[in-house]
This record gives sequence, structure tokens and C-alpha cells, in this order.
Amino acid sequence: MKSKFRLIISSLIIFIVSVIFSVCGYFALHLSQEFSLKNINKIIVEVGLISGIVTTVIYLLITLCIRTVKDNGFRSFLIVVLMVFYLAFVCILTLNMVFYQLDNPNSFVKYFMEL
Repeated sequence: MKSKFRLIISSLIIFIVSVIFSVCGYFALHLSQEFSLKNINKIIVEVGLISGIVTTVIYLLITLCIRTVKDNGFRSFLIVVLMVFYLAFVCILTLNMVFYQLDNPNSFVKYFMEL
């Protein structure tokens, strides 16, 4: 029971930190724009939640691999594959954050899926 509680708390912390870093990264990439409260909410919901959910899911998959897979070689292989997938996700997310503008009629999710 204690390990499930720790997993939930650590996943929640990773989710929150990921959302904060991705939103701050978007602001850093678009310093020339003026942001209103409506735009900030849109960035948090569209950009932050995508990065937070994917990061948390990959963290949970890595934790599941560590706990369930007994073979060290196969466990290492799975973790490396998940880390490569995560790095590819971060690269694609960063590219989308660079080229996405708030006045775009498509949402960030649609823009992210098109690339």
C-alpha cells in the first residue's frame, strides 16, 4: 500500500513539474508576444497537458518495467527504448512549440498530430 501511494505522489510531482517546464519553455521561445490570461490558460491546457501526460505515462512504464521484468538485459533494453521514445517526443514537442503561434486557428493538439 505504501509503494502505491509513493508511486501516485511521484507521478503527480512529475506531471506538475513537466507541465511547468513545458509552459515556461513555451514562454521562453515566444518572448516577443504579449500573453493574456486567456492565452496562458490555452498554453497550459494544450501544451502543458500534452507534455505532462506523456512524461508521466513514460515514467509509469519505466517503473512498471523495473518492478515486473526480471531479466536485467531485457529490462535495460525496454528502458532504453522508452528513453529514446521520450527523447523523440521532446524533440517533436520542442519543434511544435517553436513554430506554433497562438493566433493559429488549429489547436496545439491538431498541430502536434500533423507533424
